[in-house]
Amino acid sequence: MCWLDFCCAGPIRFRKGVPLMKRIASFLLFLALFGSVAAHATLVSSRINIDNSFDFYISTNDATTGTYVGSGSNWGFGYTFTSALTSGVNNYLHVVARNEGGPGGFLGEFSLSDAAFEFANGTQYLGTNATDWVYRWGNFAAPDNAVVDEGANGVGPWGYRSGYSSSAPHWIWNYYSNGGHDYNTLFFSAEIRTAAAVPEPSSLALLGIAVLGLGLARRRRPA
Repeated sequence: MCWLDFCCAGPIRFRKGVPLMKRIASFLLFLALFGSVAAHATLVSSRINIDNSFDFYISTNDATTGTYVGSGSNWGFGYTFTSALTSGVNNYLHVVARNEGGPGGFLGEFSLSDAAFEFANGTQYLGTNATDWVYRWGNFAAPDNAVVDEGANGVGPWGYRSGYSSSAPHWIWNYYSNGGHDYNTLFFSAEIRTAAAVPEPSSLALLGIAVLGLGLARRRRPA
């Protein structure tokens, strides 16, 4: 047998006597299929303000906390993060938010680097709002509860927080706490859905060449 090495994917082996054209076509077919699978991971970019502190995770199971991304404890500062999503499955934004007295609130926006995923609103952008987010008590496996809209970025008592887009995410909490007082710890969740996979143009081109090569190899096969 003979073989061709392709990066770290291991050797591609051919039986003796396989025509060269068929070997090349098979190799190109492998490149096309492997290239579409090995596409770059989708990234989610995040900006978060929470009164008072938070821990941020990304999970592939909505009932479990997930992989730690970062945290913050200064409600007036917009914390930014960039994280890779797990391909082929739904991902979840998980935020554990803690209030330490006075009003509580969560302001944030999130964007995806490509169309391999989408938020529940069908786009690659998500701001905090009362439609696409839920909160839970105690842990992420607890039942969903509807969040409450406390107002757009700029509302009192927090005022305008810089760095956010014109899409203007809203402050959210488990009740309208602008004039309230609590020590709640809330578990916020939002879904990131995997979209139908579309091969990259380069992969499609390789696939077409491979199919053409296999066809020529069949036509040239001796009688």
